[in-house]
Amino acid sequence: AARANAAGHLDVVLAGGCFQNRRLSEDAARALRATGHRPHFARRLPPHDGALAAGQVAAVAYGFVA
Repeated sequence: AARANAAGHLDVVLAGGCFQNRRLSEDAARALRATGHRPHFARRLPPHDGALAAGQVAAVAYGFVA
């Protein structure tokens, strides 16, 4: 959330193997919503490294990182 705030974004994408854990995913999403953020999870991609890599490509493509 801190990095999203610093970048001026409310949307936060949660990906990686740890988000295969339902409790961790729900707790993280709840905490983000409590601070006004909009959490997103992969739905069409696997929640582990496949979604993480796709997110990194998207971030570069949309100019969020150099």
